[in-house]
Amino acid sequence: MLTTETLTSFADIGRFVSAISEQGDNVISDDDLRDVDRALLGYLEKGPITPAYARKQLEKDDVGEYTRGYVQQRLSWLEEHGHVENLLDTGLYSVVDDPRTDADDIDPEDRIMVLEQQLEAAIADRDEAERKLGNARTRAEDLARRVETAEDIDRDAIEDAHDYLEIAIDELPDDVAGRMSVEDAYHTLSSVLEN
Repeated sequence: MLTTETLTSFADIGRFVSAISEQGDNVISDDDLRDVDRALLGYLEKGPITPAYARKQLEKDDVGEYTRGYVQQRLSWLEEHGHVENLLDTGLYSVVDDPRTDADDIDPEDRIMVLEQQLEAAIADRDEAERKLGNARTRAEDLARRVETAEDIDRDAIEDAHDYLEIAIDELPDDVAGRMSVEDAYHTLSSVLEN
């Protein structure tokens, strides 16, 4: 689990700052960017993102409907060229050097400060998502135990549990650990309700 304590180690800070300050030899120009790349950089400008979040935002903003894999590919391409960084290999991407021409006016020290604040906010969001996942997992396990031991199935309670799991699935990011367990519980209750 990624914690604030982990990120404050000297090695992590050093890697983070050096990645921000380095520019690769294979830097791309503004003309090399696709519309999807520009949109991704716009999201990254506001803070670190995951491919799943970016895919949803691209659809929401009518940029286009892309698969999570394609969005991951575009972020990896930007990373290969030194413009984006996969923070500590967590799947959370942050902008390092924005190739868009209108982004050249940003002071590097200000950008580092903003990125550090955004990273802290992203960690807090991730911790909150993990807490929600833990609560949903606990509820799902409790409900599964009740279903297994119940002689008389309370259909209303199962429908309520099914609804809670559906809400939990909608609120959880696609790449959160344990999401599959919540989805499995949801599908188990779906099959119980079908019978």
